[in-house]
Amino acid sequence: MALRHARRPEELVARLSGWYGVVREVRGAPGGGAALSRVWRYILNIADPAQPRELLQRLLVAAGPEAEEEIVTIADYLREQGRMAGEREGRMAGRLEGQRSSLLKLLWLRFGELPEAIVARVRAADAGQIEAWTERVLTSPTLDDCLTER
Repeated sequence: MALRHARRPEELVARLSGWYGVVREVRGAPGGGAALSRVWRYILNIADPAQPRELLQRLLVAAGPEAEEEIVTIADYLREQGRMAGEREGRMAGRLEGQRSSLLKLLWLRFGELPEAIVARVRAADAGQIEAWTERVLTSPTLDDCLTER
């Protein structure tokens, strides 16, 4: 059921509330708590609701009070993972912006005033391209030669 309906959180939660007895039975079985934890993690990982707090609350109601600690712990963990991933992406974006700025300064020092088209091209370049151009700044005879795709 979770595999089939997790991408539609509203439908999943509506169906899950009808399975409250089964959830309690699974919880009481050997290894049932661990199995349910995996189900909650899957649901919270896959579901991408517009209102995540509402999904969490509805999931808590549907799963029963016994699942509250498990679900909240998993939700907190997933939030933390998302925050850390966002920080990593932010650091990488900041590093790339710094590399672009450094390259523009080197190009300006080596070749003089830069046309707006060149500045825009450098600002739009990816990390690999920035690295290649930076390596050629000191050895290229012209600005065009430095920024030629190779």
